[in-house]
Amino acid sequence: GKLPQTTSGNGSATVEFFASDWFVRTTTQELQAEQADMTSKLQKLMGLAQERKSQNNNEEQPTKAFSGAGQALGASTSSTTTTPGVFDPEQLAASAAANHDSSASSPSSSSSSTKTCTIAVRRLDNGQRLVIKSLTTTATVQDLALQCLSACNHQAFQLVAGFPPKPLTDPTATLEQAQLSGAQVVMKKA
Repeated sequence: GKLPQTTSGNGSATVEFFASDWFVRTTTQELQAEQADMTSKLQKLMGLAQERKSQNNNEEQPTKAFSGAGQALGASTSSTTTTPGVFDPEQLAASAAANHDSSASSPSSSSSSTKTCTIAVRRLDNGQRLVIKSLTTTATVQDLALQCLSACNHQAFQLVAGFPPKPLTDPTATLEQAQLSGAQVVMKKA
């Protein structure tokens, strides 16, 4: 390339550079105008930053230490037993054992006139589906929860169905009353 040349014309100095086929021409006036514009923008930004800093200092409140109650991982809590729609595996197993003992002494009321229904249960944590075909329309939501017990990994869970999705809060409702025949139910961790 050529060495830089300085020429004077129209009262402004022009500097020309030729480097690897790129031609760059700038005037001092353009550079000065650009520099003044950048300086004013920088000053505005610095002013805004100082305003925000002073606002944050005025609004700053003393921090408080955490004062809430904590829970250990995997610990059972009493809130899961009182929350409607949350099924605790231990309570379900105990109620299933009690229902099994009482149904063993009384004759079975299931006859060929009761319809069976198919319910697809989707597990939210891993996306697997469990299709339950062995329940009748007179079975309860708690019976459905008992069928889902093997997929809950010994953790409390909630069953959600319908549109918009709502938790199944009444464990004594029949599958027909809850409109679950042929439905898809989502199993969520509580």
